[in-house]
Amino acid sequence: GISTLEDMLRYFPRDYQDLRDSVDISDLRDGEKALVKARVLLMKKGRGYGRKRSFHLLTEDSSGRMEVVFFMGGYMDSAFEIGQEYAFFGKVKVQKGRTTMFHPVYSNLQRGFESGIMPIYGLTRGLSQKDLRSCARQALAAAEGMEESLPASVIEKANLCGIHYALKNIHFPEGRDEYAEARYRLVYEELFDLKAALILSRNRFGRGRSGRSLKGRADEV
Repeated sequence: GISTLEDMLRYFPRDYQDLRDSVDISDLRDGEKALVKARVLLMKKGRGYGRKRSFHLLTEDSSGRMEVVFFMGGYMDSAFEIGQEYAFFGKVKVQKGRTTMFHPVYSNLQRGFESGIMPIYGLTRGLSQKDLRSCARQALAAAEGMEESLPASVIEKANLCGIHYALKNIHFPEGRDEYAEARYRLVYEELFDLKAALILSRNRFGRGRSGRSLKGRADEV
């Protein structure tokens, strides 16, 4: 349903990945999502066949070792090389001294790595997160200097950030505070537009006529 610049700007992420700081394997905690930079030691295909076969990596950093498991990863052996260092972001399980990360987002560090707080968008077949992130960046660049969508008096009174700043930090937040500012501005704007639409509707069609009382008829029954 994205066909215009405005559509892309208003297609907000459903989640985020914090790829600013990596964590040593020895410091990982059960159940957390984390970014780990580790070297691949071993690769192994699991049970199953074709695409449905699982794929396992044994990785290590200077602090310890971690297993990485991909479900439905039967053809992923070509994506990794033994001895190469990769960034892995995903949920971690730590049990009985064994650390495992399941189906993470990954990137070869020698081929470049996107750091920062990365948006996660709802996708459809044929599109990747990389595609949507590229589209969002292009849309934000094209919208530089865009006109405000709220009156200046409202922005000042409610202490709101500018619209381009809000859109930039809802797609690619610089930090928690910037994200909070952006979200507050966009939620406020949505409620403002809704209230304005209701007022215009009332002014156009009136507040409605009083309903006819059925009290007498009910008493008769």
